[in-house]
Amino acid sequence: MQGTRRAKLFAAASLAAIAAALPFGAVAQAPSREAQLCATQTESQAEQRIAACTSMLGSGRLHGKQEGIAYELRGLAYLDRGDIAHAIADLNQAITLAPDFVPAYQNRGNAWYARGNYGQAIADYDAALRLQPKGPWSLYGRGLAELRKGLKAKGEADIAAAVALDPRLPEQARRAGLQP
Repeated sequence: MQGTRRAKLFAAASLAAIAAALPFGAVAQAPSREAQLCATQTESQAEQRIAACTSMLGSGRLHGKQEGIAYELRGLAYLDRGDIAHAIADLNQAITLAPDFVPAYQNRGNAWYARGNYGQAIADYDAALRLQPKGPWSLYGRGLAELRKGLKAKGEADIAAAVALDPRLPEQARRAGLQP
């Protein structure tokens, strides 16, 4: 499960972006407890998060970007559970429904990274960076994937750029067991 541990660092970094993007209307339409549980990032509650997000998705009340965000959140719960295949499937759906939602690309990149498919991870981090050019977590993830692919100069440059944007990244990565 080391791949899952790698992805958790990046998944946690996306919570603020996801919470900010989830429209209040989506939360108001779904039962408050259900919406809160779907949006939580407590790893030990992955099963409950999946159930809550699945219920919201099945309600027919979410459409477009709101529905995409719910798929994103469920994908993150699958990632926390270590179910990379289901995470990628949900993140694919999130991107289809919300193609401008940066965390969907970033976290699909995380899922590919966890699976060891560094080329796909880099492609998704690139897509996230096209939408948010100075996204420190996407830069950091791309840098790690580049290092894994043997692209030392590129990887080190991306990691340095990410750290310049968010000096906390190396410590957060270390706590998550990630080392460049």
